[in-house]
This record gives sequence, structure tokens and C-alpha cells, in this order.
Amino acid sequence: MITDVTRMSGDKVCIAALTGRRAIRLSEPTPREGWLDSIGGLAPGDVINLNWRPARRYRRPHGEDGTWNPSTLVKTRTVLTQNFFERLGAGALRSIVDAFGHPWFYSERGNPAFKPDRGSRSLATVKVHFATVYRHGDGIRVDFTDDKTTWTMVPVEDLALRRRRPADELNCSEAILRVGLGRPFQANDKPAACYLQVNHILECGEESKGVVQ
Repeated sequence: MITDVTRMSGDKVCIAALTGRRAIRLSEPTPREGWLDSIGGLAPGDVINLNWRPARRYRRPHGEDGTWNPSTLVKTRTVLTQNFFERLGAGALRSIVDAFGHPWFYSERGNPAFKPDRGSRSLATVKVHFATVYRHGDGIRVDFTDDKTTWTMVPVEDLALRRRRPADELNCSEAILRVGLGRPFQANDKPAACYLQVNHILECGEESKGVVQ
């Protein structure tokens, strides 16, 4: 079951899924937007069949990486929205710290960065109490509060949302977030680190007009 479809650099796309309780990523070969469009797209909640194998070598925390054969991918159905929410919500954590530990440092804009080569996962579902989604430059950012901390200026990399680029700010009284850690990236004079990103915003209790799904 697809859980994440996110934008990467250039035309690269990151696609992640759940098989049983295990999170997996279609990492090698890297999916491209052209290929994704050619099969009619994929979205969280879609169920697929394909040949996938865990990567023999990967760099922590990206333990979900695996090799796959694009020619074997077949979309079979789409999970009902409520069932999708319930499945992800059942395994949701209460905070980013519970998911990934404490940040190593913060970027100049306040986005948390985590030390590479540590941790057993780079994907998680987190329940939050409040979230504000807004445009920032060419991208989209979100501020949110979980059980332990308020996080600010976190990039939203949901491919569908990035393509649509909502014009209005959206306030969510509560939400379920799909979150992830990017590949090690060096910004300015900071050391290379895995920065936090929001992959998808689910079950948003809306206080203002807007659409995140």
C-alpha cells in the first residue's frame, strides 16, 4: 500500500509503501516523474503488486531502501480513505523525537537536521495537535506541534501538493503526518545532515479553507 509519493531533485520521485507492517522504498532504480505519469500516477492508499528486494547495502537511517523492477508494477486497487487513515493512525507515533530521536542541529530557517549513519528508519507516521501549511518561496512549508515540541519551517515534499501549490494558508486543528528524513545534504557551513520533511498530510481537522489531500 503506497504511503508516500514525494518530490526529489530534478524529476526524481521518492515512492514508499507498507507491505504488512514493514515500510519499504522503491529506491533503485530511482522513479522519475515521466514514468509515474506514464502509468497514470500513484497516490497514498493505492495498492500495488511488484518485485522488490531489500537493498544489500544502505546508509542509515534509510533502512527502507530496496531494488525493484518497474515493469512488474501493477496497480490493483485503492484503499478506502477511512481505512487508509485507520491503518496509518494505528501505527502513528506521538512525536518526531519518538520517530527519529533528537535533532543534531537546526538550519538557519529552523528546520531540524539529524545525524547521518544513525537510526533504523527514515519514514514514520506522527499524530500532531496543530499544523499550519503555507507557501514559502517556490515551495511549501508546515509548522506543527506534536506531544513534545513545536516544529517550524519544515518542507512539504508531497508531489501532488507541490504540483498543485495551494494559494491559501491552511490551519489544521489536528492531523496525521507522514514524515521522513532526506538523504544527507550539506547546506552553507553546516555539516551534511538528514533534514526533516513532511511527505503527506492526512486527516486534517480544518479551521480554514484549503485542501491537503
